[in-house]
Amino acid sequence: MPGTNVPVIRQPFERGDRLPYWALAGFMGKQLFNLKEDPQEEQNLIGSPVEKELADKLREALKQVEAPDDQFVRLGLA
Repeated sequence: MPGTNVPVIRQPFERGDRLPYWALAGFMGKQLFNLKEDPQEEQNLIGSPVEKELADKLREALKQVEAPDDQFVRLGLA
């Protein structure tokens, strides 16, 4: 894990490999909701100023724990 001495286990996937059940659903795009104000998740906040604010906070937190570069790429924070 980043920030610790515990190694990160990476599972490479190749064409034809079986995927976990949760990976079988189609990608529905980014989603960001304020669950306190919108518990029914009706207003997606992607594209709003709050998305940039939270992405900046996440990027900074990942830097603090020395996350690997590919984590930033995977999360679209590179």
